[in-house]
Amino acid sequence: MVAYFLLGLGNAAAAVVSLPLVINNWFTEGRGLAMGVTLTGLPTGEMTMAWTASYMILAYGWRSAYMVLGALVLLLVVPLDLAIVRTRPAGSGPRKSVKEAANLLPGLEFRATLKTRTFYMIALMYLCYTMSVSIALVHEVIVVLPPANGAPLPYDDKTGRVIEKQIKDLGEVSDLPSGKSGSLTVRLVPGNYLLICNQPNHYQAGMWTKLTVTR
Repeated sequence: MVAYFLLGLGNAAAAVVSLPLVINNWFTEGRGLAMGVTLTGLPTGEMTMAWTASYMILAYGWRSAYMVLGALVLLLVVPLDLAIVRTRPAGSGPRKSVKEAANLLPGLEFRATLKTRTFYMIALMYLCYTMSVSIALVHEVIVVLPPANGAPLPYDDKTGRVIEKQIKDLGEVSDLPSGKSGSLTVRLVPGNYLLICNQPNHYQAGMWTKLTVTR
């Protein structure tokens, strides 16, 4: 849960709060158009990165892919942001406090905003968007006895899953929504086992690990 809190905090700081501030400072005419074009870049970037992340996960595993994507943000995105983005144009006059700047902007105060239908439509849109992104992520954990000859687990490329009918399933925790946990009790004799996630493409993406029981 802490990770999701940090993700929400970072997303709010990087986009939800900062983008309207910068747009309002830079544009006096055509502000709505500028805001629309800017916000269009968010889903476009997310769509592009989804393809990129999927390719990297399948090619190098999810751990390596996450490390590379995180490094790109720290080494490329953050320096470019600091070097290029400016909160307001140079020579735009003396800096104003937040309250002074807010008084110059057209719009409604917070209490008046709560009485409008538009506020709740925007809030509902953000809620549906967040739920569609997070709730759709489901995982599972299956304890598997690997093939005795060291062969790979039987895999169906069309479904992106290990063929469970052809493996020895010793127990599982199924369909764990994002951020949730589960428990499983199994009796295992000493030996080597696999813990796999068999949601579509998860096993191939590297979501598995070895488990060794010594006694």
